[in-house]
Amino acid sequence: MMLMKTFKRVSIFALAMTLAVALPAAAKYTPKVTMAQAREAALKAVPGATVKSEELEKEKGQWIYSFDLQSGKEIREVWIDPETGKVLANEVETSKD
Repeated sequence: MMLMKTFKRVSIFALAMTLAVALPAAAKYTPKVTMAQAREAALKAVPGATVKSEELEKEKGQWIYSFDLQSGKEIREVWIDPETGKVLANEVETSKD
């Protein structure tokens, strides 16, 4: 019984520490440009494409919206600046990506 209480306390402590580290990191950044606005900019950069995936992520120390867009037989990766809405990158994905 005592071992179970100790295990429960350790588990609760570990969960609390994980949340204390993970939640503030995700909550610290609020972009000026919304995901919908960024998606619109990405789709303008690759006319006729469809969105396969999208995310707000930190890449090489910089926050970006990253979109994988299907255009014909190729997948293009488009990065949008979350502060300005400008296209930062627009490249064909290769197998090494």
